[in-house]
Amino acid sequence: MPRQDLVLIHPDRNRRPLNTRRYLAPRRVTRHYHLAHNSEADFDRLARFLTGQALGLVFSGGFFRGFAHGGVIRALEELDIRADFVGGTSVGAAIGGLYAQEWSFQQMLERGREVIARVRSYIDFTLPIVSIISSRKLNKLTQELYGETQIEDLWTNYFCVSSNLTRAQMMIHQQGLLWRYVRASYSLPTLLPPVPDQGDILVDGALFNNLPADTMRDMCEGGPVIAVNVSPRKETLKQYNFDENISAQQLLWSRLNPFAEELKAPSLFTTIRRAMNLGREETWPQAARDIDLYIEPPILQYEFGDPQALDKMIEASYQAALGKIEAWQRKLKEAVHY
Repeated sequence: MPRQDLVLIHPDRNRRPLNTRRYLAPRRVTRHYHLAHNSEADFDRLARFLTGQALGLVFSGGFFRGFAHGGVIRALEELDIRADFVGGTSVGAAIGGLYAQEWSFQQMLERGREVIARVRSYIDFTLPIVSIISSRKLNKLTQELYGETQIEDLWTNYFCVSSNLTRAQMMIHQQGLLWRYVRASYSLPTLLPPVPDQGDILVDGALFNNLPADTMRDMCEGGPVIAVNVSPRKETLKQYNFDENISAQQLLWSRLNPFAEELKAPSLFTTIRRAMNLGREETWPQAARDIDLYIEPPILQYEFGDPQALDKMIEASYQAALGKIEAWQRKLKEAVHY
């Protein structure tokens, strides 16, 4: 059967698209596009897709370090570069969802500061039967950010990934309620409850693919891919001095007792996060072939809980991204002229 693409043309951009699903349901569509009749940029974007030049932008997972993605978005804005397709995993899915809703860097920065200032109010510990943290408050925050927007109704094409525990496979979400699939994509196992979805159980996409550049390569069908990784491929953990009998009581007592040496051990979150990263170095050569511009911001030194870390991470990411993107642009222009 020949490929079918669907182009939906709207009068203007005063209202976001709605009910796209009713146009997709009766058709076997490979991809759909939303265009505003009076937007030259939208028609340019369609032309790039049709000629294999669409720009893909993919964001990695990385928990708190995910805010550093904002620095790359700032650099892209300043250089007047707008991605045609955006995707991500975990916190990268969350940032990508805002980008696909066409939030500006400034909007993201202001909201990010609000979230950091109130972060403790979103952490609601519960009996550790399903998870350590209840998702009720985080669900509410996620719904506030994305509303009732459906992925297929976004002006900018978007996908996020989750891990399907039921089927033991990666899921690529391009339709459905945006906030639910963003929530599934960042559902770190044991810390947050999984998300039920049509009989399946979904958790953090990083279990299968923390930087889905290969997926983006397929989506862009030959166009360039920019990948932003805020989970370093290699990370040296801090020096610890605990033994195999370590317990929470021992850690607490060492901190309270002024005469005892303070014990240092990785937190539960650190152990889970690093365990999810294991094995990625082995698959890196293959993943790198799907990336035209790779950006790994220098943000290892910034820790969760540092009130100034947000601005520091974004600035470091911006400085690193700006030079790389400018050099990449020059290289592309030289290739064209050659």
